Amino acid sequence: MIERRTSGRIVGVLFIVASVAAIVGGSLLLPMQEDAYLIEVAANETQMVTGAIFELILAFSVIGIAAMVVPILKDENEGLSLAYLGARIVEGSLVVAATTSALLVLALGQSASAGVEGSEIGDILLSTRDWTYLVGTVVVFAVGAVILNTLFYRSAVIPRWLAVWGLIGALLLLTSGILRMYGQDLSGMQQGLFAAAIGIQEMVLAIWLIVKGFAPTERVQRQEPVSHST
Repeated sequence: MIERRTSGRIVGVLFIVASVAAIVGGSLLLPMQEDAYLIEVAANETQMVTGAIFELILAFSVIGIAAMVVPILKDENEGLSLAYLGARIVEGSLVVAATTSALLVLALGQSASAGVEGSEIGDILLSTRDWTYLVGTVVVFAVGAVILNTLFYRSAVIPRWLAVWGLIGALLLLTSGILRMYGQDLSGMQQGLFAAAIGIQEMVLAIWLIVKGFAPTERVQRQEPVSHST
């Protein structure tokens, strides 16, 4: 029981680390959104590198969450547990690819030869980052969250109402990601509304896990011997 509680606390901390890293990293890399982005990123080298480091922390955190969760849930459904691990590895890999694209934009901005041709290359790199970040942190993340909360619901290692909340939030986020992939232009407020449910749920989940840890799965509970008083 102590081991499960410790695992839950680690997962809870990693959820918070991942959320903070995503917010801080994305905020620090905002110079890439400026019209004269090559000039802006070159002028904010330290900020850009720091943002990239935070995004790498995000990538390793999401993989770490899956690595800690799979041993807890594999007895409930090993296939789904491994699918969740795979989804988070893909998500982390795409975040690393997006971060690499950002650093390449920085390198291009620092190049003295970054003229018209450099701008064209920069546009390609920005487009690459946008797509990898969208697919990784929205679509693949949402798919992983659907799998995770399905496992949570079936195993009851957290309250089922919290798993249902996460499942609904993940489906909303997945919907927004698919809409954006098909060219639907969602405003920042609309994107925030689609992401709010899963974002808040993950923070509630993190706090719950830090305080309570994982409960035994229903399968484990059924297998535990029942003591009889005489």
